[in-house]
Amino acid sequence: WLYGNSITGPIPDSVGNWTRVQEVQLYDNQLSGPIPDAVGAWHALLRVRVSNNQLTGTIPDVVGNWRQVTEVQLRENKLTGIIPETVGNWHSVTVVDLKSNSLGGPIPESVGNWTQVQEVYVNLNMLNGSIPDAVGA
Repeated sequence: WLYGNSITGPIPDSVGNWTRVQEVQLYDNQLSGPIPDAVGAWHALLRVRVSNNQLTGTIPDVVGNWRQVTEVQLRENKLTGIIPETVGNWHSVTVVDLKSNSLGGPIPESVGNWTQVQEVYVNLNMLNGSIPDAVGA
């Protein structure tokens, strides 16, 4: 766990070597730059907390590889673009916190696959469109 420090700079591509990691705690630092595609190698991931940093760019499609994840917290960064459809692969997720970014576009239909979800925070973004019919179905 590396949270609550003053770690700066980007998340390095070498995090792709963490193929068995189950929990990543990088919140409350000063990380910047994009979320690297290397995070797609985290196939055993259960919890990721990378909130309260300065991350930019989009949420990469490879987050769909986190098929066992139960908690995703990316709040209070500077993320842009859309929430990728691949988040629908998070079948066991219970908490999704993406609030206070600059995410736009519609909420993806695939969130209807979140059958275990208990908490979703997407406020303070620039989302538009309607709530997908699949939500709560």
